Amino acid sequence: MVLAHIVVCCAWYLYIPPIFKKRMYNNLVMSIESWIGIIVGISTIITSTGLGVRWLVRHYFAEIKSELKPNSGSSIKDQVTRLEDRTEKLEQKLDKLYDTLLDHIARK
Repeated sequence: MVLAHIVVCCAWYLYIPPIFKKRMYNNLVMSIESWIGIIVGISTIITSTGLGVRWLVRHYFAEIKSELKPNSGSSIKDQVTRLEDRTEKLEQKLDKLYDTLLDHIARK
């Protein structure tokens, strides 16, 4: 069955008039317009993907940027500032305790 189909196709190709051969050849070989169409399509896909990624990154960094600016208590920047203040107070208390301990040891 397949062999008969191949024979029929080959016979048809060998016996078709030259005008049909030219059209068939033009359909098989890509023209400049086809190449331009493919290039434009691929560049459109790449550009739209790039713009989409750019949009996502820009909005993602906008959210991060808002967290790094103080806004009266709820941002990461405010929390870090509070922790620094507490750390400084604890260091001062620790220094006082250390001085008191040294004074106590010096009296003995």
